[in-house]
This record gives sequence, structure tokens and C-alpha cells, in this order.
Amino acid sequence: MRRIVATVAVFVLLVTTGCSGITGDEPEQEFSATPVDVPTDEPTPTPEPIVPGIGAEGVFDTDWVVQSHEAALAGQSVTLHVEENHRRPGDRSAHVASSWAFVGADRERFHLVQQIGVAAERNRTLVEYASNGSSTYELSEQANFTIRSVGEGTPPQVQKATYGELLRVLFSSVEMDAPQQTWEDGEVLYQVRGRTLADEQAFEEWAGAENVTSVYVNAKITEDGFVRALQLRYVVAHPDGTIVFNKQLTYSDVGATEVTLPPWWGQDRWLIGENSGGEAALGKRSVAALENKSITVRWSKDVLDNASDYRSRLSSVHLSGTLGANRDRYRTRVYISNSTEQVDFEAFSNGTVRIERRVTRDTENVTVASDEAGNPIDPAAARRVRQLSVAEAETLLSAIEFEDVIVDTNAEPGEGPGPRYIFVGRAVGDEQAMREWTGYDNVSNVSASVSIAASGAIRGYRLEYTIHRNGQSDGVSETYYVHGVDEVQVDAPYWANQTTEPDSAA
Repeated sequence: MRRIVATVAVFVLLVTTGCSGITGDEPEQEFSATPVDVPTDEPTPTPEPIVPGIGAEGVFDTDWVVQSHEAALAGQSVTLHVEENHRRPGDRSAHVASSWAFVGADRERFHLVQQIGVAAERNRTLVEYASNGSSTYELSEQANFTIRSVGEGTPPQVQKATYGELLRVLFSSVEMDAPQQTWEDGEVLYQVRGRTLADEQAFEEWAGAENVTSVYVNAKITEDGFVRALQLRYVVAHPDGTIVFNKQLTYSDVGATEVTLPPWWGQDRWLIGENSGGEAALGKRSVAALENKSITVRWSKDVLDNASDYRSRLSSVHLSGTLGANRDRYRTRVYISNSTEQVDFEAFSNGTVRIERRVTRDTENVTVASDEAGNPIDPAAARRVRQLSVAEAETLLSAIEFEDVIVDTNAEPGEGPGPRYIFVGRAVGDEQAMREWTGYDNVSNVSASVSIAASGAIRGYRLEYTIHRNGQSDGVSETYYVHGVDEVQVDAPYWANQTTEPDSAA
């Protein structure tokens, strides 16, 4: 027990007195602390930009790149040329799309011209949009026909004229090299290239495709950050091969672009949109174009048991008529067929005497058409022909909401100089006018096309719709044509002499 206590005492003594008491007079050692870096709140120095957002190590601030480009275009008119193409596996030729956008400083006045098609084919679709700042019209031209329509809003190519979203994707998802100085047309530009994807997911989300390879970006940027030109190429793997995509943007005439509306924008603007002066004006123009001219009218109306079953016809009305230039001389015929009867009506007027011929399955009667007082009247068929050719033009044009206008340069004989316009509509425009036209309150599935000559005269229409009555839906189809304008004459039919006044019927 004592040995243990003695040993502990010696150990405590050594610790409390220090080692010097054992080792003798050795010099005391000096200790120095090694410096340690202490974190501070000072930010990492910003790389030196060669152009806004891009330095010697590439892109360091994508927002700065995009903002500088958009700032250079803000409040400036601009001309933008875009070329795109891609070739799918098995295609002999690339699909191409080329556009020129002339955009005003306010982005509201513009003229956009696009060509879409296949590189090896001559026939390409031409699409144009033009706006004077308040009204936008669209033209689509292919082969032998042209479609004009009222534009809805601003086309995407004008809305994204700065292509800020595309720049943001490319400069954040592709590793870009340091800018290299170059000269073009006396201007200092910096060429920035990229060939490696840094964020594959972001790029593929923008491209809408997976397995993207061989990305190449080449941008030419001004000293103040305006991306004057951009070239993009990438390849998408496909089970049948690869698809190569190319896109190129070129800006020019910044602040100096003049937006000139195309000639077709100002031609025949009465045909479409608010420039028509309304359907009433168009209807009156149609009437005026046919005044004092002889015409032949054909009209038919079929009511079908079901809108989707054209084999079950409930009733049918077919009407034809020739009107003289003064409308007092005419010859008309109407044939009515339904489940209970078949009736054939004919009428003739020499301007003084009006004669009607009625033929049923069992009888034939020819009588002078007059009222109870003996005054001559127009038979119902003649009145209907007059309504179709004159009064109802306004009602028809009001009833339909027209979307497109097809310009057919192959005008039919007798239509006079200029093209023929075909209005196309698929919705009810004025419900009251539609009720007046059809005679029904509940109408749906409207489809209409109206042919109008360059003179403004309605030359024909085809109208289809569904009527809902008594819990049943029936389909209705109407057609109407005018021809022989100022080329026909009204001859008396052989039966006109069967009346009690044969001499007056000639």
C-alpha cells in the first residue's frame, strides 16, 4: 500500500515541478502559432467582362447577357430574319421555314412574311401577317388559292422578337468559350462559341426532345451586349436515325426599320373585319352589284332526320328562277317533297300578268296569280327568289361569324374582273339574325361558306346547321347560286298560253 502511495506522490511532484527539474539546465523552447485563414463576408470578385455577362472564362452572368440584349432592342424598330430547317430520317430533302419580320418600335405595327415547305419542292406555303397597330390581317397562299383572315393578336414571331428565352437557355445550358474579337461591316463584334452541354436537362426541355448531341452555338455580340446574330445546331437521336436541327437569327436595321403594309392589306378591306363597314354595308353592296341585271338563281334546302345521317331526308325544297333586269319579268319553279306530298310550282310574269302553274300527283292547274280583289300578285316562289337575291344578303352575312376569306384568282365567267372571295365561318355571329334566317331558336354546328365576286355580289353560299326541336336534332343543308348575271333572258313557258288571257301572257 505504501509503495503505491509513494509512486503517486513522485508522479504528482514531477508534473507540478515541470520537466526542467529532471533534465537540467536546457534552454526554454519558444513556440509560434501558424496563421489560419479566417472566413469573411467579402464577395468573390466579379470576373472582368469582355462583353456584358461573358468574360475570359465564359458566361458568368446569364441574366446580364439577356438583359443587355433586350435593352438594346427596347423601344427600337427592328428587322429580324429567321431561318430554320430539319431533316428527318428517310427524308430526301429538309423541311424549311424562313421568315422576315419588320417590327415597329411599339411592337404593334408589323409585317411578318413566312415561307414553309420542303427544300426540294417549289410549292411552299406563304403566310403573311400585317398590322397597322390596331387591325391585324393574315394571308395564306398556296398553289392556286389564297386565304385572307382577320388575325387574332400578335403572331409569336413578333411577340418573341428579342428571343430572350432562347438566349437564356443557350447561355445557361451550353458551356461557352471566351469572346473572340472580330470585325463585320466596320463594326466590332465578339464571337462566342459553345459545343458542350452544361445542363442537358434544361436544353432538352427547351428542345422538347431527349438524347440531344452535337450541340453547336455561335453568337456574334456587340460591345454593349446586343446579340446581332445567332446560329444553333443540334442533333436528336431517333429510333430510325438522327434528326439534325438548324436555326439562325439575324438582326438588322435596329431603330431604322420602316414597317410598310403589303399591297394586299389595303385591297378590298371591305371584305373582312371592321373595315367592311359591317354586314349591312356588305349586304347593300351585294344588292347594288346585281341591280338592273338579269340573273338566274338556284336554291335548295334539305332537312335530314339526324345531323349525322344524310340518307334519311324529311323534306326537300328546290327552287330555281330567272329574273329580268327590272325584276318585273321572271320565271320561277319550286319543287317540294316531304313524307305526305310532292308539289311542283311554276310561275311566270311578263311584267303585267302573273301566272302560276301548280302540279301535284293528280292535278295540274294554271291560273292568273291575283289577290281577292283581282290585283296581280307575285307567287310565293317569285317572292322567295327576290328575297334570296336582294333582301336576305344582309341577314345571312350577319348570322355567321366569318373567320377566313379565301381569295380564288380563278374567277368564274360572268363575274367580271378581279378574284372571287369565299367567306368561311363555323359559328353563329348574330343570334337574332340566325333565328330570322332559319326560323328556329336553337341552332348549333354551324358551317358556312359564302362566295362573293369582286364586285361585291353574293354569287352563292353553302350553309349547314343542326336544329333542335321537340327533343330531336335534325340536320339542315342549304345551297344557293347566282349565275348568268346580265346574260340571261326570261322566255315565256309553253303553259303560259293555257290561261284565259293567252295574249297578255307572252
